[in-house]
Amino acid sequence: MALGAIAAVVRAVGAKRIRPTLEPSGDKEDLRQSASLAVGIAGSVATAALGVLAVLGAIVTYVAANFNGLTLFYGLAALASALMVGAVYLGIRGITEITNKGYEGVWSPWTKHRLFNKQAFASLLGVLVFGGAIVVGFTSPPKPSTASSPAASKQVSRETTETLVLERRLTETDQVLAQILRRMAVAGRR
Repeated sequence: MALGAIAAVVRAVGAKRIRPTLEPSGDKEDLRQSASLAVGIAGSVATAALGVLAVLGAIVTYVAANFNGLTLFYGLAALASALMVGAVYLGIRGITEITNKGYEGVWSPWTKHRLFNKQAFASLLGVLVFGGAIVVGFTSPPKPSTASSPAASKQVSRETTETLVLERRLTETDQVLAQILRRMAVAGRR
């Protein structure tokens, strides 16, 4: 049902072309500046998508180490990753298209297939799916705590043995000192 609602919004947004309401000036420099702005925004969205991928990697690492039952989490994380990579790809394709048209002397902020709109939509959807992955991951059952690793167990065992040896030596030393004190007391009475 939620996917149907998202699809309806996509169709509604896709049906309308977003165009400036003012008449373009026709000045080549204005078109060049407009194209430059579109390319800059697309580059920024691509950079943000790569940042989200980095954060996603860190969260996946943390959640995988601390939680169980993560099938849905991994699926959502993979989908969010694919959407972010797709957003970067769409932005690069749009930038390339505008650059190639610019070399021909035709400046326009619009791409043939509305790639920047698709890039923005993929990024937004990726962030939403990423949020869902975070919720699913952090609400999964936690892994049982392991009190100690085998290496830690060996260390504890070795230290326990050393402690017992030291306690035995201390007891022996106390007995020897007690004997010496008795001998000194006997020798002092004579």
